Amino acid sequence: MNNFNLHTPTRILFGKGAIAGLREQIPHDARVLITYGGGSVKKTGVLDQVLDALKGHG
Repeated sequence: MNNFNLHTPTRILFGKGAIAGLREQIPHDARVLITYGGGSVKKTGVLDQVLDALKGHG
C-alpha cells in the first residue's frame, strides 16, 4: 500500500430544517460522500431528502 495523508474536516448539521440548508454548506466544487448503515435512513426517507437537497449541486 502507498503512504498517504488524509485530512477530513467534519461539519455535522443536526436538527429541524438541517437537511433543507445542506446545499448552502457545501462549496460549489466539492464532492460529497454519503455513507449509511443498516438501512433505516432509506426506510424513513431521510436518504431521499438528502439526495433531493443536493440535486443541482456543482
